[in-house]
Amino acid sequence: MEVQLKPEHTQLLNQIAKDQCMDNFTIEAKSMDQEGYLSSIVLVTLKCEKSQLNLVVKLRPSSGFENLEVATVYKVEVYMYETAFNVLNNFACDSGMKSPKLNTPKYYGRHELDFIVLENLKEKGYRLWNRKIPMNSAHLSLVLKEYAKLHSMSFAMKKKQPRQFAELIEGLQKCRENENIKVYEDFFKIALQTGFTATKNNVKASEIMVRLQNKIPKLEEVFKFDIEAHVLVHDDCHPNNMMFKYDCSGNPVTVSLIDWQMARLSTPVLDIAYFFLTCGSKEDFYHYKEYLKLYHEELSKNLSEMSCNPEEIFPYSQLQLHWQKCSVIGMYTALLVIKLSLFEQSEIGHEEKGGDFYKQFSIDQINAKQYQTRILDVLLFMEQENLI
Repeated sequence: MEVQLKPEHTQLLNQIAKDQCMDNFTIEAKSMDQEGYLSSIVLVTLKCEKSQLNLVVKLRPSSGFENLEVATVYKVEVYMYETAFNVLNNFACDSGMKSPKLNTPKYYGRHELDFIVLENLKEKGYRLWNRKIPMNSAHLSLVLKEYAKLHSMSFAMKKKQPRQFAELIEGLQKCRENENIKVYEDFFKIALQTGFTATKNNVKASEIMVRLQNKIPKLEEVFKFDIEAHVLVHDDCHPNNMMFKYDCSGNPVTVSLIDWQMARLSTPVLDIAYFFLTCGSKEDFYHYKEYLKLYHEELSKNLSEMSCNPEEIFPYSQLQLHWQKCSVIGMYTALLVIKLSLFEQSEIGHEEKGGDFYKQFSIDQINAKQYQTRILDVLLFMEQENLI
């Protein structure tokens, strides 16, 4: 659906076109509002006689949510694009990493905290995975390698340039200085409610949910576990936040991580467990050690290229300890994000904006049986591996 751009939108787009040396250009805009959970999305094409530029404009909802500070997450995303990625990429390049650039969308600018402009990856051949089904091994492996790249940059910079890394993280934390801790309390509360509802007819799974509930008071120490090994993490590993490019045979060859509104300092396992438990299949769960090794091999390769000793910085045994202690965080996340992934588009109502962000998780879902099956698979795996 075509949309009427506001003057501030047009002003920034005109500047972008000028920077790209585009003359006598036209602006075409259409709404893709249904694709954003915390944003309204407008697809923009700048056209002139010799070229065109395809862009995504992410608009911050004016009303926000009563239990989610949208301004905070927009500050975080702006900081990541304007500061963090440049610092990390430049450090990795200077340190000798062979592929030193994180694969994120090109950033073109913003207007205050109202909207940001990025390149449209779909027009470059990138595609989303079908969020309603678990990813296959090729896609899981590609994403874990990209997370290993992100984490290795943090580890290496913290080792070689500790003051600069501390400044980078301090800037990120300033973006969150007005963050309401109640957001996280609400998150864990609704995650448990959703899990109990899904497992009420399965005695074994219900017992596991009780154990999960009993871990809530101890989560603070989980988040603080081995804090010296914490790195910059994505922390928004929903399948819609990663886009893939394929070769002529249909094999994924590149992944771009998008939506950086939740980025923070935490254990690397926050990304690994969140992603793996949300996007993996029952069959892949029981091969998790192979995926941990794949991640660590990529991490070690990157660290070695940056003249760092992986056995000194983050050996595989330490990764195993983090997984054993912290992967439970990914279980709570999976309870909600798998449900979100299985929503039909008609079930995601933008009329909810301005209300309770978590209300959408309490609706009777069209794909409820599929959700129950997926959650049972995760719970039984975590219990069998003594992770709950």
